[in-house]
Amino acid sequence: MLFRGNQPLSAGAGPDIDRSNAEASAIISTGLAQGSWLDGDKDYLAQMVSRRTGLTPAEAQDRVAKVSVAAKAAEDAAIAKAKQVADAARKAAAYLALWVFASLLFGAFCAALAATIGGRQRDFDRPSQTVPAY
Repeated sequence: MLFRGNQPLSAGAGPDIDRSNAEASAIISTGLAQGSWLDGDKDYLAQMVSRRTGLTPAEAQDRVAKVSVAAKAAEDAAIAKAKQVADAARKAAAYLALWVFASLLFGAFCAALAATIGGRQRDFDRPSQTVPAY
């Protein structure tokens, strides 16, 4: 969006374009990471845009401002989406912990009940015999 021009890219301008794209990306990501853009960075980007696209300096400044607003909006949307996903994961983990606890509690109850029934069956179904004393 920043370097979009009216003319298609020429085939021989690859390394310079890649270098300027990487430099612009680094400037934009640094500005987003710091929370604000330095005026010198905006001016430098505007000069790069003006050279690459043939826009006037004022039009290039407007394009850089639009890109900075769009990048900030995209960052805010990504943060909101990440918070939404994290909240959903937290809720899922809480439900999982609740159901695991309930199933373990039910399993312990069933084990205790089976042990009680088995112990009574062992005690009352035993034929009367004398147990040797040791």
